[in-house]
Amino acid sequence: MDNKYKQLISRLPATAICDVIGIGITLTDPDFLILYQNDAHKKIFGDHAGERCYTAYAGNVGICENCPLSNVFKDGGIHTAEWTISTGTEQLYFDITASALMAESGEVIAGVELFRDITHRKQMEAKLRESEQHFRTIFDSSLVGIVFADSGGRPLQTNPSFQKMLGYTQDELSRGFVQITHPDDAKESLKLFHYVANGKLNNFKAEKRYLRKDGSIMWGNTSATAIKDGKGNFKYAVAMIEDISERKRIENKIQAAAVSDELTGLFNRRGFFTLAEHQINIAARLKKRMSLLYLDLDNLKLINDELGHKTGDEALWGAAGIIKSSVRKSDVIARIGGDEFAVLLTDLSAPDTEEAVISHLHRNLDEYNTHCGRCYKLSLSIGTSKFDPHNPCSVDALLSQADVMMYKEKHTKHKDHSIHKIAE
Repeated sequence: MDNKYKQLISRLPATAICDVIGIGITLTDPDFLILYQNDAHKKIFGDHAGERCYTAYAGNVGICENCPLSNVFKDGGIHTAEWTISTGTEQLYFDITASALMAESGEVIAGVELFRDITHRKQMEAKLRESEQHFRTIFDSSLVGIVFADSGGRPLQTNPSFQKMLGYTQDELSRGFVQITHPDDAKESLKLFHYVANGKLNNFKAEKRYLRKDGSIMWGNTSATAIKDGKGNFKYAVAMIEDISERKRIENKIQAAAVSDELTGLFNRRGFFTLAEHQINIAARLKKRMSLLYLDLDNLKLINDELGHKTGDEALWGAAGIIKSSVRKSDVIARIGGDEFAVLLTDLSAPDTEEAVISHLHRNLDEYNTHCGRCYKLSLSIGTSKFDPHNPCSVDALLSQADVMMYKEKHTKHKDHSIHKIAE
C-alpha cells in the first residue's frame, strides 16, 4: 500500500473505534481494490484486503450492477443500495451507504462503504407480507362475513362474503350503519359498538337481524373485537358475521312445534298454558277480567268410526277455523285435547263480550253447516268460567270450572248416534 493510502487510512477514525462499531466499514480505491475492512466487515465477508470488491464479495469479474461505489467515483456524492448475499444456509440483506474520500485537490481518491445488516428487518417484512397475503386470502375467500367498522359501527371495509350475504356493494355498505340493521336491533347494536370504541368492552357477541338489499331479513351471529394502537386507543373494530338464518328458521320451527298443534295450527296444551298463565299474571296486576271458553266438538268419535279418521281430521280442522274466525286476535286459542278446544278471552271491557263471542260462534257454525256440503254437521258444546282479578285463580282452576259447565251443556243436548241424523 503506497503512502497516500496509508495517510488516507490514518485520516479515518481510530481503527479501534471502527472495530467496535456493529456495522461493517470498508475502504476501496477507484480501481475497486479493497484497502481496509473493520472487524465487523471481516466477520461477515472475510478478510479480502488487496482484492477487488466485486470479485471478493460477489464473485463477479466486473463491477456489480447498481454499485453505489461506482456512482461515488463518478460524482463524489453519497449513494445507497440494498445488497443480498447467500451464505449457503441463509440469505443476508445489507443496506449500503457509500461516500467519497477526497484529496486536497478535490479528487475522489477512495470510497467508504457502511454495511448495515438489515436481514432481520427484511425477514420481518417478508413475514408481514406473508401474513398480509394470508389475511387477504382469508378475507377474500372466507365464507364468514368480515367487516372493519368505525366506532359508530359504520362499515369501512367488507369482504365479498358479507357483500353477497346482504346483496350490497362495498360502496353501498359504506353509506352507513342504519340501512343494513333491523330497526328493532339498531339501538342495542350501536350501544355495543360504542362500548367497544370507548373501552368498556374489548369484544362482544350478539345475534342480530340484518336487512338485505331486497328487503328480506338475515339473522347474523356477530362477533366484534376492538383493534387498538400501541397506546391502547381504539382504531377500529373487526366483526365476523355468520349467516344463521337457516338455523333460526329451524329453531323457530322447533319452537313452534313445541307449542303448536300440528293438525289445526292452533296452540297446543303446552302453548295454551304458557300464554294463559302470562295473561293471568297481567290481568291480576292490572285488575282485568277475563273469560275462558271450553269447547268440545260433538260426535267426533262417531264421525271417525263411520266416516274415517281423515274425515274426523277435516272436522277438527273445520272447527278450529270456525273458532279462530269467531274470536279476536288478542284472544288465546288452543286445541288442548283430541276433540277439545279452549279460548281465553283476554279483555272483557264490554259487559257482553263473552255472549257476543258465543253468539258469533253459533252463527259461524250454522253458516258452515249450510254451505260446506259435508255429510255431517259440526256442533260444539261450550262451557265458560270467569277470571276475577280480585280473587285470582290458576289456569287449571279456570279449565276445571269451564269443563263442568261444558259437560252440563253436552248432556242437555239431544244426541242421535245415527250419522244420517247428524247430517240432517
